[in-house]
Amino acid sequence: MADRRMITAIQRATSAIPGGAALKQRLHDDVTACGVTYWHLARRQDPGFTMMTYHRILAGLDPYYADGLPLATLKTQLKFFKRFCRVLSLDEIVSRLEAGKPLPRRCVTLTFDDGFRDTYTLALPLLRRYRLPATVYVTIQALERGILSSDIVRYAMRQTRAHRVTVRHTPTQPLEYDLSSEAARLRTLSDLQLRLTTIPNDERLTIVAAITRQLLGCLPEEVRVPDLMLTWEQVREMAAHQVTIGAHTLSHAVLTRLPLQQATEEIVQSKRILESRLQRPVEHFAYPHGAPWCVSPAVRDEVERAGFRSACTTLPGLNTPQTDRWLLRRVDGRQASLRSFVRYLTGQ
Repeated sequence: MADRRMITAIQRATSAIPGGAALKQRLHDDVTACGVTYWHLARRQDPGFTMMTYHRILAGLDPYYADGLPLATLKTQLKFFKRFCRVLSLDEIVSRLEAGKPLPRRCVTLTFDDGFRDTYTLALPLLRRYRLPATVYVTIQALERGILSSDIVRYAMRQTRAHRVTVRHTPTQPLEYDLSSEAARLRTLSDLQLRLTTIPNDERLTIVAAITRQLLGCLPEEVRVPDLMLTWEQVREMAAHQVTIGAHTLSHAVLTRLPLQQATEEIVQSKRILESRLQRPVEHFAYPHGAPWCVSPAVRDEVERAGFRSACTTLPGLNTPQTDRWLLRRVDGRQASLRSFVRYLTGQ
C-alpha cells in the first residue's frame, strides 16, 4: 500500500509541472519508466512465475476480434519483458518445479492460444527479434479446416447479408436477433458467444449449424477461411525455433460440456496427433476457454493421466511453486496501457 501511495504521489507531482499531463500520459507506455515501477512493486513478491496469454495478434483494428491484441502493444510488452524480466520456456519452468529448484525473480513465460496464423506472421518475428521463447497451444481441427469451431459464428456474422437470425436455444423459446447493422451483429455475436460456452456441446453444435445454414447457406464443416489459422508446415517451423507446441484439444469444445469419455478423447488424441505430426513430445495443455466452468476435477485428472506435465486455465493470477501444475493461472496481455499492465502483473 505504501508503494502504491508513493507512485500515486509521483504521478500527481508530474501532472503539476508545465507539460506534466502530456508527460504523464507518455510515461503510461514508456518501457523504462514502467520497468522501474515494476522492479519496485515486484521486489517483495514470492518466487513464482507469470504466465502470459495471447490469442489473436492484429496488425489493424478488427471489431469482430475485439479480444485481439494490437501488434504495437505486443511489441511494447515483449520489449518490457526482455529488459526487466526473466523469460523462460514453459519446459524449463516445469523442469525446475519438478526438481524443486527455485525460479528466478520476475520470471515470465509467454503463451499463445488456438493456433492463429498471426502467431506465425506477426508474433514470431518479434519473438525472434527479442530472442524470447514461447508456447503455442494449437487446436487440431482448426489446423485441418482453417477455422476454429468457436469462430464459425463470428465469421458468419461478418459475412452475412441477412438482417435477422433465429436461434432455437430451447424448443419452445426461439430467440430472434437483429442483424441490420454492424453494431447489431456485434451485439448478437457477443451474446451468442457467451451462450454457446454454457450449454452442452451437442446443443452448441446444433445451434451453430442452424446459424451457419441461415447466414451462409452451408454447413459448418464447409466453412473455410484462407490464412486465418496456422498450417502444419508453420507449426513444424515454429517447433524447430524456440517455440514449444502444446495441445488445445481436437475441436476446441468446452470439455465440461462433453461426456467425460468424449472429453478424454479430445485430450488424448490431440496429444497423439501432434506428437505424430511433429515427431517430438507434446507435454503441455491449455483448456479451451479456460474459465472456471470449463475445467472440472475430473477433466483436470484426465489431462494429468494423459501424460501432460502442465495445463493452464484462463483464471487470472500469478503462479507459485505450490500452484497445481494442471491448473496454472495466466495473465491476459490485453491492457489499456503498459502502466496498467504493470499494476496488473504485480497485483496493485
